[in-house]
Amino acid sequence: MTCSPGSLAFGQAVDGIDPVLSVTCTNTGTSNVGSGSPVTLILTPTTSSSAFSAAFDEVSDPYPPGGLPPGQSAQIDVTYHPSGTSNDTGTLATASNAGRGQGVQIPLSGQSLNVPPCQFAILPSALDFGNVTRDGGAEPDLSFSVENLGSAECLVKDLVLQDPTSSFRIISTSPQVDPTTGWITIPPSSGAASAMQVDVAFLPGEIGDAGAATGQVDFWISNPTKTEQSVALRGTSGSPCLVYVPSTLDFGSVGTNDAGAPCESAALTISVFNQCSTNATLQSVTLQSGSGDTVAQFSVPTPSGMALGGSPQTYTVTFLPTTLGTHTAQLAFSEGAVDTLVRVSGTAVATPTQTDSFGLFTDLSAGFRGEGSGRGQRPSGLDERWPT
Repeated sequence: MTCSPGSLAFGQAVDGIDPVLSVTCTNTGTSNVGSGSPVTLILTPTTSSSAFSAAFDEVSDPYPPGGLPPGQSAQIDVTYHPSGTSNDTGTLATASNAGRGQGVQIPLSGQSLNVPPCQFAILPSALDFGNVTRDGGAEPDLSFSVENLGSAECLVKDLVLQDPTSSFRIISTSPQVDPTTGWITIPPSSGAASAMQVDVAFLPGEIGDAGAATGQVDFWISNPTKTEQSVALRGTSGSPCLVYVPSTLDFGSVGTNDAGAPCESAALTISVFNQCSTNATLQSVTLQSGSGDTVAQFSVPTPSGMALGGSPQTYTVTFLPTTLGTHTAQLAFSEGAVDTLVRVSGTAVATPTQTDSFGLFTDLSAGFRGEGSGRGQRPSGLDERWPT
């Protein structure tokens, strides 16, 4: 019997989040001397330290109840239970009747980190690249960010692209992975936003010139209640029927009201034309917010769901800033097999105000003299042009 790998190093792990690594044991024998039954019985695996536990995997290479025939393998899952701040070691022991009954011992190691749960937001939660054709042009790229909203570090690892159609690629991450620890560290926010940015590019691969490509970016983050995170990816490559005019919306600048809150902009209009000879249906409209915007800064049109014939349909969009500064986003219009992006932008600026002070001269009556009734008379010594 052989087991591989020969050791398991869990590296750094966060208290409260239990990582799992696997060992595969294989019956490499051909016969069991004297019995005629070539079977190796692997007993329940054990660990020498309470910081680790082990069990046969029930899905991947499960252990047969009657034992492991020659040539077959069984997978053993080892779980590390980090606690506090410590360096942990142990041994995975797999006893069997193989050879002379000598078991296989596999060294285990891990370092526990006591890190408070990370408070974070993923912006946007999905990326739609719209419609792209393989015409030799540059591949478009979009980015998402993982923003640290709390006072503790956020630790990210195992950033992996799932791409069944070979249409996406990760261009870069910032900050980058620490080569020693394998972590990406997002420091706590100190007034300004603190985030990890991931840039992803799209160029249609196996979908050719028609259809939709989907994928996702998976990663692990140091929050025990939501360690596994994903950002969905989508892009299309086809001939759209619907045309959107204009292709970008710039709301310019809006000011603030008397309370200092950003004002709502006037609405802008997008016209949708059908350039095909058959009906086409606008199925959905979604907003991809830009970096730093935890809430939507633009309104999202509601598609009518009607088939578009010869006459265009119009939709309105409004800039609804909640904070000062420049905000950008994309509206993804989908007609099913083809998506089209309309980029929107706007800036909220603080409106300057001026406060003037006025002094009111209230002692005019002291300058009047009691000539006649006093009504309609002028102050003494003033020019004759004083109105009476």
